[in-house]
Amino acid sequence: MAPAEEGLRAPGGPDPRVLIYAPLGRDADVLSEIARDVESDPVAVTASDALAARMAEGCDAVVLTEEALHRRTGETLLRHLEAQPSWSALPVLALVADAGRLPPGLRLPGGAAERVELVILQRPTRARTLRSTLVTLIGSRRRQRMVRDQIADQGAQERHLQFLLSELDHRVKNLLAKILGILNLTRREARDLDEFATAFEGRTRALAEAHQMLNGHTAHPGTLRSLVENVMAPYRDAEGSNLVIEGPEFALRPRAGLALAMALHELATNASKYGALSTGTGAVAIRWRLDDDALEFEWTERGGPPVAEPARTSFGTRLLRSYTSRELGGETELLFRPEGLFWKVRAPVAAD
Repeated sequence: MAPAEEGLRAPGGPDPRVLIYAPLGRDADVLSEIARDVESDPVAVTASDALAARMAEGCDAVVLTEEALHRRTGETLLRHLEAQPSWSALPVLALVADAGRLPPGLRLPGGAAERVELVILQRPTRARTLRSTLVTLIGSRRRQRMVRDQIADQGAQERHLQFLLSELDHRVKNLLAKILGILNLTRREARDLDEFATAFEGRTRALAEAHQMLNGHTAHPGTLRSLVENVMAPYRDAEGSNLVIEGPEFALRPRAGLALAMALHELATNASKYGALSTGTGAVAIRWRLDDDALEFEWTERGGPPVAEPARTSFGTRLLRSYTSRELGGETELLFRPEGLFWKVRAPVAAD
């Protein structure tokens, strides 16, 4: 086989299918042999009804002798083209006695004629010319299918992009809602502008850092231990004796992680100002465990100043009691024990 005739079969796929409509003599046998020479699968038919049925099964090219080019063949081609997708153009090789006269079977309406890749050869024609023409037509059909696949891939990519944009829009709205909530609640409890700015900056920074970690934009994985270590790092003393962090490792989902990050930030900020981390003798134990597919997470303070329940409900109290339980789909417990603040949350591990 000549090099120009190689590569017609898709890797691992069937041979290209060539329909040969040649009603008279040995034309069908001769043309079938030539088609086999270019590694195609020839299917010979002798009537237009058979041609329609075979075309419906799929084909890569159609070869028609002049005796087959009557109006009924044209109607068969037209019906086939009407049923094909927009990317499809039918490769047709017509063998005629007079190449200057278009036979009736090829006189298709303008729109249909544009969807036929027609090559007309005048007989007698050399076998080499026939082989070369078939290679060209089959290659054209193969390129059509590549375009079809590219269109399908582009459509899938566009749908995926739309999904990502919708998900991004959803997450941005949720994040903005959280920030606005922090803004409003911080404004209500702040006594002056400096106190507001400090509290608001700390809370939004904690939210941003947790968001980056949980979405894979930092060197730390989005796990519970990495989240706790990251939030508590600024509060650990030189010996590390003021913090105890214990619990099994597992990955966090973004919504649950953000809720825990906000809670930890509030607890750590409060402990450093008024609680166990405000003195050189206090300590905080952060422990968690998995129990019946639920997470139990505890914050326990010891050794700090005596604790009493505040006279008014602050942002931090509301966050630790209601916001966290709502976001995690679980239950929280906040106790102002004299020996130190205690906070516990129990929530389904898969909640998000």
